[in-house]
Amino acid sequence: MFSNSGINRVFLAGTIVKDPRFHKNTCYHDMVCFQLVTHEQYPGNGKMVDHFETHYIKVPSSILSFELFKDQTVHVEGKIHTESFTDLQNIRRYKTEIIASRVVMLTSLEVTKMATAL
Repeated sequence: MFSNSGINRVFLAGTIVKDPRFHKNTCYHDMVCFQLVTHEQYPGNGKMVDHFETHYIKVPSSILSFELFKDQTVHVEGKIHTESFTDLQNIRRYKTEIIASRVVMLTSLEVTKMATAL
């Protein structure tokens, strides 16, 4: 195939930690943005170690067929996107996010609303 080709594909399953926000963007379509937390455990020093990772997700609103809420468990497919910018102190910063092409709800809406109400 191509000698310089690569694959940029991400598959995540996790929990939405804050209510999603709606953004209008000139580069992409209108976007729904949220933070997704993934969790894994592995053995270390004789006990299980918890590791949490936060991912910043952007989803074109046109591909969502349902509303997203805090505490929902979802499966996200997409690609990694990194952009650089210069902050107010003139320091170069980088922001990495996932541009989703597919989002699947893993918990029912009733379960999510009951968990949020508790």
